[in-house]
Amino acid sequence: MRFVNLTPHEITVVKSDGDVVKIPPSGMVLRLEEEDVESWEEDGFRFVRRRFGLPQVAQTILDSNDEDLVLIVSLPTLLSLKDHTYLRGRVAAPDTGSGAIRDEKGQVVATTRLIML
Repeated sequence: MRFVNLTPHEITVVKSDGDVVKIPPSGMVLRLEEEDVESWEEDGFRFVRRRFGLPQVAQTILDSNDEDLVLIVSLPTLLSLKDHTYLRGRVAAPDTGSGAIRDEKGQVVATTRLIML
């Protein structure tokens, strides 16, 4: 399995056998394209529905048909991609919740697993 880390941070994963793997940032950060599809105002509050799209850089990587390749993205990005069903099994985010390993200050220093949709 190969990873491309599309976050600006090194990802440290403690595998089930105790081995520690560090996945360095690739130098590319996946920022989703945003499209506001409708908006309205009610009682002075403005509302908008936002749709997220996959930028060309990620699409180009995914089009390589490399089945061993997994893109690492942030959890908000992963959740925004949930409707892109063809990405399932190809995009993951570090588990910074119950799978996280934290230091004495509560900062995440590693994860024990990756989240996929």
